[in-house]
Amino acid sequence: MLDFLVFGLLAALGWGIGDFLNARSSRKSTPENALVWTFGLLAVFWLVFGLLGGHFGMLSPFQLALALATGLFFSVGDFLFVSAAKEGKIVVASPLLALGAVIAMVLGVGVLGERPGWLPLGFVFLAVCGGVLVGLKDVRLRRLEDAVLWMVPAIVSHGVALTLAKVLVGELGALPGTAWFEALMLAYLVPFAWIHRARMVGPVVENAAAAGAYFVGFFAFATALSGGLVSLVAPIANLFPLVAVTLAVLVYGEKLQRHQWAGLALAALALAGLAG
Repeated sequence: MLDFLVFGLLAALGWGIGDFLNARSSRKSTPENALVWTFGLLAVFWLVFGLLGGHFGMLSPFQLALALATGLFFSVGDFLFVSAAKEGKIVVASPLLALGAVIAMVLGVGVLGERPGWLPLGFVFLAVCGGVLVGLKDVRLRRLEDAVLWMVPAIVSHGVALTLAKVLVGELGALPGTAWFEALMLAYLVPFAWIHRARMVGPVVENAAAAGAYFVGFFAFATALSGGLVSLVAPIANLFPLVAVTLAVLVYGEKLQRHQWAGLALAALALAGLAG
């Protein structure tokens, strides 16, 4: 149990930093540019990693379709996220994206037939609630109307991707499965870049840094999935709003509001319960 918690939290750290930097890139350029360069570099990282590690074996037609779908749902979810962050606020978009874990919990139990038990499910639900509360700077969601159009499909896409990743890891193993779906993102990122070539203004520092952070996040998430259930791992990995808040406190000296302290207490209680 402790191993999947550690790797799940490491995934949250990588994804939180990656989302923060990717959103900054989107604001400096365009969502299309941020998607192509960040995920394109991430795909190249995993391609090199997979080749050096010998992780690319033969795929069945089902496994190939599964790998393509997993990467597609992840990238669609992230594109909608950076679009929402550009139009609205990242402090609204990031916590809402974490709700994709609820979709993964439902799919894990209802479709994959996972049976984690009511107590662990209760703890991970508390973790999701805590992460959302901590991440929301304004509990009244004044800018929600600017982000919700993008974030509802982003939440669904992200949750489906988390679930497909579990199936793929079960089929191929943690690192081979992740290397395949990440590298295959190039199959549609390249055409997407050509269609939106007028918006491709070139990489910025945030793109490469975000790709590196995502690499760590996906590596840890795949490792956690290999030893745990997606209905439990996904909510822990989706505590990435805590990362953004921590960065804001440490870098900008921001103070936590009462609802954020309550969310932090919920997340801590949930993690303690799962660790126990």
